[in-house]
Amino acid sequence: DGGIAEGPLVDQVGNGGGRVERAARSHYKYLVEYLEAADDYVKIHTREGSFLKNKTLGHFENVLNKNQFVRTHRSFMVNITEITRIDPYEKENHLAILKSGARVPVSKSGFTKLKNVLGL
Repeated sequence: DGGIAEGPLVDQVGNGGGRVERAARSHYKYLVEYLEAADDYVKIHTREGSFLKNKTLGHFENVLNKNQFVRTHRSFMVNITEITRIDPYEKENHLAILKSGARVPVSKSGFTKLKNVLGL
């Protein structure tokens, strides 16, 4: 499975690490970059595309590894293994720039959480 060497994977996002398995097709495994709240769903962003899950961001915050997935904003969680840098952005906010080029918002409290997890 190509993703294992690149970073942590999760089984059916919500059961542990960082791999998403599509519906009933358990042979699809994707590395999760970040999660985004979308109304009553969570949009799970992977290198291969995005998936919607009928769960809350709070649910994923409770079940995913807290040393790997950090709530950076009220609407976002990020896989810290995917972060290449954190740039300042407007007042006390930041942007996490991911390996894919995606830009994830980081609030003041999210920045504090990130620094703690990253040991900065």
